[in-house]
Amino acid sequence: MKTIVLFFLLSLCCFLNSCKEKKQAEPTLEKPALVNDSIEPAPITEIEKPVRNEVQHYFLIAGCFEYKELADKLCEKLQKEGFDSKIIPYYENLYLVSYTGYATSKEAQEALNTLKHESGKENTWIYHAKN
Repeated sequence: MKTIVLFFLLSLCCFLNSCKEKKQAEPTLEKPALVNDSIEPAPITEIEKPVRNEVQHYFLIAGCFEYKELADKLCEKLQKEGFDSKIIPYYENLYLVSYTGYATSKEAQEALNTLKHESGKENTWIYHAKN
């Protein structure tokens, strides 16, 4: 009987030892070696303009349309000419098409004075968006 109990205990110990999680070595990630290339960056020839994050409240208006399709056509035309044109919803179903926008009234007035001297742009006016 002692041998059976001893054999049972020995089997139980072996069973419990085999159930334990064996720690496996974690794979180590090798860092890639830094390559020192002798390539130098090209010199910057053009001075980058600072980005202006000002909110635009004053717009030079090129036209006002009842139908959005017509406003879209004029907006695309002005953008091809190099203007930062936008469509501004005005009143119910009216759409204003702007040449560009400005943060201050003074900037907008100066631009208007310059733009009004161009042929076909004499009727340009300033719209103050009260956002």
